[in-house]
Amino acid sequence: MNYLLIGTESHNLKNRRDSLIRETIGSDNDLAFSFYRGVDKVEVSEIIDDCQTMPFLSDQKAVLWENPVFLADGRPEKGADEQLDAIVKYLKDPNPSTVLIISCEGALTDKTRQIKQLSSLMKLERFDPLTNDEFVNYVNRDLNEAGLKLDRQASKELFERLPISIENWKHELDKLKLYPGKIDREVITDLICRPLEDNVFELSNAVVDHRLADAVRIYRDLLVSHKNDISSLIGLLANQLRTMSQVRIMMDMGWRDDDIAQAINTKSSYRVKMVKKAIGSSTGEQLLELLNELSQLDQNIKSGLAEPVSSLELFIIKACKR
Repeated sequence: MNYLLIGTESHNLKNRRDSLIRETIGSDNDLAFSFYRGVDKVEVSEIIDDCQTMPFLSDQKAVLWENPVFLADGRPEKGADEQLDAIVKYLKDPNPSTVLIISCEGALTDKTRQIKQLSSLMKLERFDPLTNDEFVNYVNRDLNEAGLKLDRQASKELFERLPISIENWKHELDKLKLYPGKIDREVITDLICRPLEDNVFELSNAVVDHRLADAVRIYRDLLVSHKNDISSLIGLLANQLRTMSQVRIMMDMGWRDDDIAQAINTKSSYRVKMVKKAIGSSTGEQLLELLNELSQLDQNIKSGLAEPVSSLELFIIKACKR
C-alpha cells in the first residue's frame, strides 16, 4: 500500500505520516527509511530507484516524499509534469516491499489532475481543518487529560486567543502544563498570545479610529511578541485596510452584509459587522489613501530608504493624528 496524505491540518497529517513509517519499519530502523523534500530539487529518478531497491536488513522499507513540486500551490515549477508522469508510471507497477508516502500540506482538492491520477494508485487520506466545535472539544479533552481546570472566564479568554490549529494549541498546552498555580484569566492573558491577525485587526481599528495611545501600545506589543517581523505586520495591516476600504465602498453602494461577506471571501456576516463597526465614519477615499501610503512605505523599506521599525511607528502616529 502506498499513501497520499494531503491537507492543511498539519498536526494530524504529521502524526499519520509518522505512524505509517513506524508501522512499516518499526521505531528504530533508520536504514529502511528514506526522506526526500520537494524544496531540495531532487531528481524523481533517484526517488524511483530508491523505491525499487530492496530493503536492507528488513522485510519492508518506507520512502517519504514531502511536498513534491507537482503538488505545489499556484503555478507548477518547470519539470513538475515530468515528475508526476514518472511517479504515476512507477505506481502502476510498484515494488511490493516499499511503502511510498507522499505528503503535502496544502488546500488541494480532489478535482485537480494530480490528485485524480495519484488517488487512483495510492490510498488518499485528507487532513482538513477542524470546525470550531470540533476544535473546542479537542482542546477541552486535552485539558481534562492534563488535569488542568479553567474557570469560565479563563476558558473564554483561552478560546478567544487560540486560532483553530492543533499544532499551535499543542505548543500553548505545553506552557499551561508548566504553570505551577491556578490558571485564571490573568494567567491565560500572560501566557497565551493572540493570533497575529487578531492583534493587527485591533491595530488597524485603533489607527482608523484615531486612538493614538492604543495604536502605539498594540504596535509595540506586536514588535515584542513577533520579533520585529515588520514585513508580516505591514502585509497584514495592508490586507485589513484593503478589506475596510472594500467594505466601505460596498456599504455606500447599499450592499447587504451577506453579499459583502461573499465578496470579501468570508462565510461569516459577523466579521462584516465587526469591520463596519471598525470603519466608523471613515470614507473609502480616506482608507485607500492610508493603504497607498502604507504601500509606499513598504517599498521604501524594501529598497533601504527607510528604517523598518521606526518608520512604521511614524506612519501609525501620523495616521492617528489626521
